[in-house]
Amino acid sequence: MPLIIPMDELVEAVAPSGQIMSIEIRNQAANAVLAKAVELNVGKKAGIVVRDAVMGSLTDADITDFKDVESYATAYATGHENWAEDATDITANDLSPVIAGAGTQTRAVKSKATIGCYGFFDLTVSPDLTAIRFKRGSNTLDFWQVEQCYIGQIRGGMINSVIIWEENDPLQVDMNFLTSADKFVGLNMIVAERYDEVISAP
Repeated sequence: MPLIIPMDELVEAVAPSGQIMSIEIRNQAANAVLAKAVELNVGKKAGIVVRDAVMGSLTDADITDFKDVESYATAYATGHENWAEDATDITANDLSPVIAGAGTQTRAVKSKATIGCYGFFDLTVSPDLTAIRFKRGSNTLDFWQVEQCYIGQIRGGMINSVIIWEENDPLQVDMNFLTSADKFVGLNMIVAERYDEVISAP
């Protein structure tokens, strides 16, 4: 997989297409996730929408809206619908599972959908994230060492590719923090699914 690129570099670089590099990466990721959804017969291309993934609390009863991924074991707050990792799920200086799938199968991508991830951002007041590991079940899909993504003004980074989970794939994301405390790391994560699952048909 390509290496993680700090966001400060991406917003200054221009792709061969003439687009700002961060926008080019986002568009390529959306096209790749859409193509995978079509390949897997999620639907015909015109009947599939690509949208941002939504993070939610662990228990369905705690949330009033849909979610695509969830807290791994402990919700940061009852009913939270934002990117947040609870302190009790984090072991300092160790890779800790903090995000999982939220589909009908345990810890899975929901049916008739694909999910892709191409970057991360960090809204933690005092950030200390060092690494992120992406897994499909017991298989590691990619591993990002991210400390260089904190040198500039924008805390985060992207890869010039996309990590994809197919429908019903077990999805797990592990993060390594220096301290065990509540964190607010988000993923540039997108979902391809049929219209009328969440987004109404145009």
